Amino acid sequence: MICTKGSALLRAAAWLLAALFVFNAAATAGPQSGRRVPKRPTTTDPTTPNESEPPAVQPEEKKPAHPAIPIMLAGHLDDMIYSSNVYLNIVMEGFLERTAKINTVKIEPAGRDTNRKQAIDAAKASPNRYVVWFRLVADSMSSAPTSDYAYGYNLYIDFQVYEPGTGKSKTSGHVYQRTRTAGPVGVPMPGRTGVEYNLHYAGMELADRVLSTLDFDSPTTTPPTH
Repeated sequence: MICTKGSALLRAAAWLLAALFVFNAAATAGPQSGRRVPKRPTTTDPTTPNESEPPAVQPEEKKPAHPAIPIMLAGHLDDMIYSSNVYLNIVMEGFLERTAKINTVKIEPAGRDTNRKQAIDAAKASPNRYVVWFRLVADSMSSAPTSDYAYGYNLYIDFQVYEPGTGKSKTSGHVYQRTRTAGPVGVPMPGRTGVEYNLHYAGMELADRVLSTLDFDSPTTTPPTH
């Protein structure tokens, strides 16, 4: 009986230890089974645009309220003996210099000698382009020229402005040379003769007359007269 009781006690103790082990294991595994591994935060690719944001709108290029009005500038060599294309080109240079900063007009040089009929036909051929036609004329009241240089001082600008579509004359007139020099002693600007210097500013004055006729402003850069 003693052996039996000892065996029973040992078995009971073993079962008790086993029960305690199972209980502890269950208690330890219970909280861990419900724990979740935290996820790594995902980072957005900096090169990929966010779909929720609207695409960037590029600023539109500002356009002028009204397109520039084209003006054809054409010259004619009236005297084939004494006159020169150099004088015509100098007048055109003055005209272009004066209108260079005027955004409301677009000057189109003809690029060749143009007579009156050709200028009128060019105006008729366009619905919106004016034609400024000019020629250099020798002053008949002056004495006969003794040289090409003296002849140049006798020249003045005779001009017409023809309307687009119809070719009718909008205005006409003359621009005379005015002595413009670099100093009070009457020395011409370096690089040009007195005639060339005078005709250059005659071309600028021609531009002023045309812009005034067409109701456009011109920069006030007329040099002083000595």
